[in-house]
Amino acid sequence: MKRLIISLFVVFLSIGLKAQVESTGLYDLSKGQAYCWNVSDDTLFVGCDDGVYAYDLKEMSKWEKYCDAENSVIKIHKDKNRIFIVLMQYLEGNSYSYSIRCSDDYAQNYREIKVPEDYSYKGLYVSPKDPNRIFFTGKRNYFINDGVIFASDNLGEEWQQLYWYNEGIGKDTYYFPGVPLLEFNPYDDTCYAYGPISGLDSFHSFLFISHDRLTSFDYTIRWYRGEKEDPLMPYDEGTFTHLGNMAFSQSDVILVTTFRGVDKSTDGGKTWETSLDVLERDNRADDKYVVFDQVNPNVAYVSIPNENGNMTFYYSRTAGDTWEEIGSPIKEYVNDFTNIRWCCVYGEYLYFSDWKDIYRIDVSNIQTGISSVSAGDNSGDGFIYDLQGRRLSAEPAHGIYIKDGKKIAR
Repeated sequence: MKRLIISLFVVFLSIGLKAQVESTGLYDLSKGQAYCWNVSDDTLFVGCDDGVYAYDLKEMSKWEKYCDAENSVIKIHKDKNRIFIVLMQYLEGNSYSYSIRCSDDYAQNYREIKVPEDYSYKGLYVSPKDPNRIFFTGKRNYFINDGVIFASDNLGEEWQQLYWYNEGIGKDTYYFPGVPLLEFNPYDDTCYAYGPISGLDSFHSFLFISHDRLTSFDYTIRWYRGEKEDPLMPYDEGTFTHLGNMAFSQSDVILVTTFRGVDKSTDGGKTWETSLDVLERDNRADDKYVVFDQVNPNVAYVSIPNENGNMTFYYSRTAGDTWEEIGSPIKEYVNDFTNIRWCCVYGEYLYFSDWKDIYRIDVSNIQTGISSVSAGDNSGDGFIYDLQGRRLSAEPAHGIYIKDGKKIAR
């Protein structure tokens, strides 16, 4: 039988990625900023200054205008025929106004979502298992922390305030809750609410875990920052004091960006350990962004600011146990290298944004650990092989395989 030669080793991508960074062409069409993104039905939706644009991830075709907007679209949630968008209007005096809209007919017609009275907008979230249950986060007083979560089961006709910060807090002194961030695990609908709680002379960070779509919180973790304690060490279990974004794998691993770098949990967020420590480089959690690969659930990617004001990229093929630095080959290909955010992984490509354009990188080498594939003189034999070089009887319905010397992902 003719032999297929496969060279196997973990890839160092400082050179490999350089020739594979591609612009998807969004900025050529929108000429504005890319504020937010959402993936639905094999399509990447991006909110820009003049509306929402759509990109077919399966066909990798050109961008198309999905809907127009008179103001900047800073939040999108798309699920089948329903789409939520949040519009931001610039006002005089460096201030803004926000409006939330919802459409059930593919953005043909919108209705306004009424927000809780006297609260300014900070975030809109939709339950992945119940699209009729939405959550609003906001605050009433600009000068102090009084963040709240509201829930609605009828698209904003009625709101119920959720007292997320009263779970055993404030017994000894008065605390002011910051505006919480919400993350939903798409695989089991667990919700994580996290944010700062400031006291009269101290600072706490809390992580609340809910298994009933924020009807109640059945687990709480607390961290402490104050003058009498090491400001970067935890008061309780865990290793972080403030969180950036969470990433969930199909294998029940959770990664989160922190002041230190990246932390990891394997028990649903109850306990955490340091996964990647780059504390000497930067201490802002919201400047980092982590995402899991959808082809290989053990692969993750994170972008982290470095000491030069640019970005450094890491990947893990062990679900966050170990990391390898990719380097900075992307710099010469993007508009603004200091503001990289991962969007998603689809097939063999990792998509990312620099707030202006959307780019893609071929990460199949990371997904498989195979740096090169060669069929020698058999490149046209028509046979099908798996990634171990074993001949298959037919093309698999899903996954990555080799045909005619080429890797194919489904």
